Amino acid sequence: MKTLLLLDIDEVRRLKKNAKLNPVPFEEMQKLSKGQPSPIPGGPDNLNNFTINAVNYEIIYTHECQPDGICRHLSISMFNEELPHIDVLQFICKEFGFINKVSDMPVWVEDFGDDTYKAVNVLEPIDGDFSKHMKKGK
Repeated sequence: MKTLLLLDIDEVRRLKKNAKLNPVPFEEMQKLSKGQPSPIPGGPDNLNNFTINAVNYEIIYTHECQPDGICRHLSISMFNEELPHIDVLQFICKEFGFINKVSDMPVWVEDFGDDTYKAVNVLEPIDGDFSKHMKKGK
């Protein structure tokens, strides 16, 4: 089933501002790598400051402190939906300020095990320059 994607530009601006003002510390990112819940600045009660609900998509946008510098991270969760087409993913990334093409960035899918809930993730250095920061797929 295909779903029309509607993004409220004011909501996108709000998420971008909140992410910039509240980057996730590297220590929290390390916890995530050990299987602990996804870190949200201010804790789970603050999730709505980093989330947009767009029809059947939930979009979470954060800035994260990584060893090579600050990165932008976009997570798009789908409920009973197919993964977004690459053109839709590119459009959403562009709206959030991503510089590179989706095909040139680390992209991964999280499957939460029940076939009804998945998330596609995209990560990029804030300046978009992978040569100075991380390597694709690192």
